[in-house]
Amino acid sequence: MKPVQLVSEAEGEIAEIVDWYAERSAGAAARFIDDLHGALTRIPERPLSFPVIAHTATERAVRRARCTDFPYAVVYTELDDSILVVAAVHLKRRPLYWIERLGQVQ
Repeated sequence: MKPVQLVSEAEGEIAEIVDWYAERSAGAAARFIDDLHGALTRIPERPLSFPVIAHTATERAVRRARCTDFPYAVVYTELDDSILVVAAVHLKRRPLYWIERLGQVQ
């Protein structure tokens, strides 16, 4: 299995999401972390099983793995030696705001 790496913007998004849930309920924040961890675990186990939602400039498929219990998804692409997470997105807000990050992907 390839290791999972997160771009700094994705790390920041995850921290913001966790903080938002933590302000409302420590239990909700913990459940979100578990749900996100599940998505991040499923990706390297079966990286090609998630739907393609875009392509990078070099024609790498960009895929989305949904969280099970929360309205979020992990947006990633498979590189030669790793899985690169480019965003943690809310499924009902600002679609494709992260698309500009694909310019950084080789």
